[in-house]
Amino acid sequence: MNAALPSSNEAAMAEHIAHGGWSPKGRLWAASALTIMALAGLTACEPIGRGGGSGGEAGTGGSGGAPGAGGSSATGGTPPGTCVPGSVVACYTGPAGTKGVGRCASGTQTCRPDGFGYGPCTGEVTPARELCATPEDESCDGEPRCAQPPPWARGFGGPGRDQGWDIASDAYGNYYVTGSFEGTVDFGTGPLTSAGQSDIFFLKLDAAGSVL
Repeated sequence: MNAALPSSNEAAMAEHIAHGGWSPKGRLWAASALTIMALAGLTACEPIGRGGGSGGEAGTGGSGGAPGAGGSSATGGTPPGTCVPGSVVACYTGPAGTKGVGRCASGTQTCRPDGFGYGPCTGEVTPARELCATPEDESCDGEPRCAQPPPWARGFGGPGRDQGWDIASDAYGNYYVTGSFEGTVDFGTGPLTSAGQSDIFFLKLDAAGSVL
């Protein structure tokens, strides 16, 4: 604490007490009043020294806000990828309900080196046209056999000598017929006339017997 200098009033009072005609009791009372005034002056002084220093230390608490700026570095980081590079997952692009039916099976996809998305689905088997000549279910509908059309019969010929030589079918249910004819004949696509006494023909029919 700093010692306050006596004011002009306090100095005058002290001088008056020392040289005035005060009785001992009066001098005691006046000295007490002077002491109280001096103490009041001391309490009005500004704090210095150790007390002031501790006040400065409390101010350092404001530096606690500085670490918060570190959070800004997180926003500047590289965003995470969508998958782990090189990781493999199962995939299937066929219609719903066909995976695991017949020949249909899932494939695999591999995460790209940069981690952003997977590559194409490879190795999968999706529904295909049914092959009637095989026991497998290529269409993945749960029925390995081709749909059987209603029974049918077709007759072709003309006034000349016509005959069939052979008939065969393919995996899709189509029929192939070979033979010969004389004169003019219509197989369903319009009249066909032989160029000589007898010509051969090759006829293709679908599973329902329609000429292709």
